[in-house]
Amino acid sequence: MNSEVKNWSTNCLELVLVRLESLDERFSEVFKCVEERQKELQDKITMIDRYLDEINVILDKKKQCIVISNLNEKVNMMVKNYSNNSKNSLEEFKNRLNEGVKTLFESSNLYSEVNKFKSDLEFLHEKKETLSELIFHNNLHIEKLDINYQNSSIVQNISTSFPLLHISINSNTNNNINVIRKLRNAKDEISESLNRMKTEREKEEDFVLNQLEIASNSHLH
Repeated sequence: MNSEVKNWSTNCLELVLVRLESLDERFSEVFKCVEERQKELQDKITMIDRYLDEINVILDKKKQCIVISNLNEKVNMMVKNYSNNSKNSLEEFKNRLNEGVKTLFESSNLYSEVNKFKSDLEFLHEKKETLSELIFHNNLHIEKLDINYQNSSIVQNISTSFPLLHISINSNTNNNINVIRKLRNAKDEISESLNRMKTEREKEEDFVLNQLEIASNSHLH
């Protein structure tokens, strides 16, 4: 009896050991599968984290784009308003400047000054004609003097022709002196007129520039 019990116990233990070994193998396989599964899950978690980071970057960029877009709209609006204001200011300044120039012309009698300049130009033209005429007559006297000299050289009686030539030369010399005097007087008169016109023009230009500067400064202030 005892032997049977002992054999049974031995058999049971062997069965238990076999079962335990089987369970151990099974457990090892399960553990290995769990580890592999865990590794796969960890890889997926890492991938998900990377995707989330990329999504966050995209969202940040989107937010930045929204901020930049809003800022761009504000800047465009500011530029538009500034452009309109500047355009209005420039138009107003242009109108005021035109009015100032018009008033300046009316108050400073520039139109009459222009007419005076025209008169001065006509005067200079007239003096130019006078000078041209004097030069023409002077040239005629010189030609006449040359002709008289040539004719006198043809005369065979030099003692008779010399007094006539001397009288002709004296007459032409007096005429030339008168012409030279007229030329000198005309030159002095023209120089005096030119200096006067230059002085008046410079004064008028200084006055106009000062008035324009005053008008511009009053607009800026």
